[in-house]
Amino acid sequence: MREVIAKNEYYEIEVDREKNRSYSKYKGYWKSVDAVSEYLNDIQRMIGKLKPNFTTLLDIRDETGFKVPPPEVINLMVEAQKNFKRQDFQRAPAW
Repeated sequence: MREVIAKNEYYEIEVDREKNRSYSKYKGYWKSVDAVSEYLNDIQRMIGKLKPNFTTLLDIRDETGFKVPPPEVINLMVEAQKNFKRQDFQRAPAW
């Protein structure tokens, strides 16, 4: 069963502890770091709910309206990816 970690106009983050998997959906245009100020905290909360070697699925299909953000937001996303790597996550197959 999926547990919602965060849900707002920019992203949704859920976890399934039984499958040891995270699910994320990025939406719209993240215009600034301030607009997604809780993103890193939400990622940390998500990681805290999962065991090492978890898998993750990220939905950035055209239907989500996600647009490439400015460099400072990309840096925030890179920091989130570093947190993933520290937890030895495994990529799940694309869907």
